[in-house]
Amino acid sequence: MKNLRITLILSIFLTVNVFSQTDEPKSILVSKLYSYETLALVVRFDNGIDSIYFPIDTKLIKVQNKKLDANGKNVSPKKVYYEYRFTAKIDTTYKLPSAQLWSNNKSYEIPLDAYVILKKPQESIRLSKVDSIKLADKIEADRIEKYKVAEKERLESKIESRISKNINERGLLLWTDKNIVKINDHFKIVIESNMDFDKTSISIEDIENLSQKFKVKSAGISTIYDNGFKHHYRYFICQALASGEVTMKPLEIKTEDKKIKTNHWNFKITN
Repeated sequence: MKNLRITLILSIFLTVNVFSQTDEPKSILVSKLYSYETLALVVRFDNGIDSIYFPIDTKLIKVQNKKLDANGKNVSPKKVYYEYRFTAKIDTTYKLPSAQLWSNNKSYEIPLDAYVILKKPQESIRLSKVDSIKLADKIEADRIEKYKVAEKERLESKIESRISKNINERGLLLWTDKNIVKINDHFKIVIESNMDFDKTSISIEDIENLSQKFKVKSAGISTIYDNGFKHHYRYFICQALASGEVTMKPLEIKTEDKKIKTNHWNFKITN
């Protein structure tokens, strides 16, 4: 069960509209019995409250008291509101006793004929110093791991264009970020274009079918703006499996109005 705190359904500042001025003090009991939340009692008397005797059994209930003036503040000598907040020390059903109020040497009774259900708040777990250090280390390790993953994804999506800015003709370019890679090394196969194309039409399987000397670990899509030029990318993070020359045949890719083939590309995998 979550820690239970006082929930005031009616704010002290709204009680001005709830209570009307009378020659007798008024009170409101605020409670959520069925959710077992801590309850509160607000007493108001515009003539001023000198003191209140409220014989709560403090072995069962912890009491917090606040005295406020007509503006909902505690700076004025004349107190108009008394706010009581109760927290159960044990699980209990309790009958609230009546209270006695004094104002200008005159006594007034605050009758309370209410049974309330209270549940003791669940205590927070206190970790030992060693456990606290372990928890802090785990949080830091998780943070570092998340940073590494984010940095890895950032580097994978970072692509330096191979299409010259002096070329006005639209086309598709197939290339790898390394011309020579070693077995188990990771490298990037990129399909780049200065026009938009159907990036989903080339799957991981399509790239893996180009050669059995590597496998695809992951794939991504990117669009990069550079000095007014817009470049579209479909990239694949691959791992080299076997040595030898690799020749990737042209891939046919759908654009907005037609299909265009890429160039072929060669690279080498060494031991």
